[in-house]
Amino acid sequence: NSIITGFDIEYKNKSDSWDFKQSTRNISPTINQANIVDLHPASVYSIRMYSFNKIGRSEPSKELTISTEEAAPDGPPMDVTLQPVTSQSIQVTWKAPKKELQNGVIRGYQIGYRENSPGSNGQYSIVEMKATGDSEVYTLDNLKKFAQYGVVVQAFNRAGTGPSSSEINATTLEDVPSQPPENVRALSITSDVAVISWSEPPRSTLNGVLKGYRVIFWSLYVDGEWGEMQNVTTTRERVELRGMEKFTNYSVQVLAYTQAGDGVRSSVLYIQTKEDGSQRVRDQS
Repeated sequence: NSIITGFDIEYKNKSDSWDFKQSTRNISPTINQANIVDLHPASVYSIRMYSFNKIGRSEPSKELTISTEEAAPDGPPMDVTLQPVTSQSIQVTWKAPKKELQNGVIRGYQIGYRENSPGSNGQYSIVEMKATGDSEVYTLDNLKKFAQYGVVVQAFNRAGTGPSSSEINATTLEDVPSQPPENVRALSITSDVAVISWSEPPRSTLNGVLKGYRVIFWSLYVDGEWGEMQNVTTTRERVELRGMEKFTNYSVQVLAYTQAGDGVRSSVLYIQTKEDGSQRVRDQS
């Protein structure tokens, strides 16, 4: 037998044939270990060795099977979509990262979301959920009404958390205004005309796109009976109520409305139409 002059190491993914092998060649006979680099995380490999001398190469050694450790995912979740469900919830759907980028078993996901409206702090709130399969669904709730949110998703395995998906945005659905118009005033002009005026509710309480205002009014007779409830719709912040009964008490309320419906009514305002040239107005909050 001739003196061994070196070693070759061959390795492959265990599920492949040796036709797809890779090699580390010409390892010095004076060392008894070698590093195999650029293996894929969370994978199973078959390894075999050859020795060689000046005559030639030996038969392969018995195959050795090894498994590499997991690493944090190298790819983000795919096909992230957002669907507003209510005025305070958004449904998030996505798919697992590409298989070759998972680097292990995906254990769960972190969903980051933040309000992107003016004045928000830009910080993500994070919720976590366990993985259930290749396609996932999570509903973010207790969000602000009619507000834009940015959402990102990250996958994680035992080794760590992978990169996040690109941020995408969605706006929660409209809701009805949560506060009434402000500074409501009523002024009796004549025996059958009164002017009602007000100002817009705080913008942060509109919960949608303001479509207009509704003025609701009804008469109060001396016997305690109520007259028919009437309403007038306008896009302005002032309306004239005509055709009222003379020298009669009326109750008046004003509300703002959006596409979602009528908002909160203002406190009842009481007014009495004129009998003659006098003017009578009474507020009750």
